[in-house]
Amino acid sequence: MIALIATEGIEFRAPDETTLSVRRLGGPPATLPGLAPQTVRMLAATDDGPVALAEFALGGDELRATTLRLARAGLVRVACFDAHGEELLRGTLTGALAELRWEAAPGPGAVRLTRFAVLRRDGDELVAEAPLAGARVTVLDPRGAAVLTELCRARTAHELRKALPHIDPAAVDDVLRLLLALGLAAPADDDGLLPEDRSPELRQRELPDVLLHAASRSGLTDRPVGGTYPFRDELPPPPALKPVAGPAIALPRPDVAALRAAGPTLAAAMEDRRSVRAFGRVPMTVAQLGEFLFRTARVRAVHPPGDALPYETTDRPYPSGGGAYDLELYVTALRCDGLAPGMYHYDPAGHALRLVSGDAKHVVGMLAAAQRAAGGESAPQVLVTMAARFARTAWKYRGIAYALTLKNVGALSATMQLAATAMGLGGCPIGVGDAALFATATGLDPAAESSVGEFLVGSAE
Repeated sequence: MIALIATEGIEFRAPDETTLSVRRLGGPPATLPGLAPQTVRMLAATDDGPVALAEFALGGDELRATTLRLARAGLVRVACFDAHGEELLRGTLTGALAELRWEAAPGPGAVRLTRFAVLRRDGDELVAEAPLAGARVTVLDPRGAAVLTELCRARTAHELRKALPHIDPAAVDDVLRLLLALGLAAPADDDGLLPEDRSPELRQRELPDVLLHAASRSGLTDRPVGGTYPFRDELPPPPALKPVAGPAIALPRPDVAALRAAGPTLAAAMEDRRSVRAFGRVPMTVAQLGEFLFRTARVRAVHPPGDALPYETTDRPYPSGGGAYDLELYVTALRCDGLAPGMYHYDPAGHALRLVSGDAKHVVGMLAAAQRAAGGESAPQVLVTMAARFARTAWKYRGIAYALTLKNVGALSATMQLAATAMGLGGCPIGVGDAALFATATGLDPAAESSVGEFLVGSAE
């Protein structure tokens, strides 16, 4: 049986025949007045136990619309039970645009799982989630998992029953009906393809991109999104500045007043901005590198924790979400006059470099990978790698921590392009970098700090 049930911790009551009262455990009740008596009666009944979904499907437009509204709010769920009342799957709508396909039922044709579904552990439970459908099922019984496994290939209901002889055929049909109702599965054509496989737009989408987008946008997920401080009472916030050791190479500090007076206007820099992949024969100098990093990434001020932001923040030339500044800069130099070849960490507070690796294979490997990614026409001079300290954003944010990191990469890349243009240097942001090579060269744990962006800079032709 496919049935509607009240979400755990939700209480439905009917103060009168046209009013539905909804209360979260420990919270005040909210009322939905002016409903048809049938709507109130059916929804209030879910407080006492499962009510067959078929009854809601036949109940009229208002009942279906109100039920969908409550399901999108996470107040009711759809579940699949076997003949003995054992729950096999529990379905939850996760987005404000999600639909319930009331009439969904296995037909003679094949059905297949969406390729945008992902199976994972959530606490002690196994869940299958489809972000484009805006739905998630919790697998509560191995029989439900068996049906999901079989639906990786297009299967008719008859083929499913035959492939799973140890499962009651009615239970197989009900699991299939639930997956169809939530959109985790859909009818396949004679070639075993779903409508999403024929859609020009959806064919170009990849699962990691779809997951990241849905998880980081309000309205597409039922999970917390934004600055919720999930670890505030469990872990101290990571420091604003990464602790570093070793001899420092001080970089020249330009005069800010002189830069303001002599530099081009913002409009001129923006109009002249170009991605430059071919660099000059004469290498850039360490003074130019110092000015470039000073203009773009130095620390201008450090602010202690306060009431508004309970963690240490900094002020720098480019913006960063929440003042977190999760990005660390690593300079790989091969041709920079006044600086020995090597990979260096940039200290934004001290405006200095510290050697990370002088191994030629690391230097050449990093620059060669960057040149290939950029489609460069000449050997790069200097590569700036942006690495994220993931905990700096994850300590505060839920859902958007990595999305925010990528936005920070974009903000810093734009700042670097404008600075390079203003200085008469060539600069080019790179879309892909070798995170494994970076981890090998730096010795960093990529789960804690990993490269997330790259920028080539050097003298212009």
